[in-house]
Amino acid sequence: MIEDFFKALKTGCSFEKRQLESLHALSNALSVFSAVAWRLLLARAISRAYASARATSVLSKVELHLLTHRLKLPKPPSTARDALFAVARLGGHLKRNGDPGWQTLGRGFEKLILLEAGLRMAAEFAGEM
Repeated sequence: MIEDFFKALKTGCSFEKRQLESLHALSNALSVFSAVAWRLLLARAISRAYASARATSVLSKVELHLLTHRLKLPKPPSTARDALFAVARLGGHLKRNGDPGWQTLGRGFEKLILLEAGLRMAAEFAGEM
């Protein structure tokens, strides 16, 4: 499990590829990406051990709605496994290629985080008008 966490951090979050040089930048990035890597690891572990678990056990309702809209799905993912594959699809994964790897999960999750941030900013902006 510990090795998988570091794979999620290194490969899924592309921690090394960010080429941060200062200790301050590295520690800030590590604090953010540790939480992201943990969520990736949790989602993958739940989807493997409890594939029929509810999708809300790995993603929030907002994240599920964003995935549904962005991927033009007929309905929101209902299981943890469906949610994981939707995130991976957002990152470029093709379902016929088997289980998603850390890179596609990381890219998909990063896009999902950005979509959610954009939604929240739009809501704040609309509230100011």
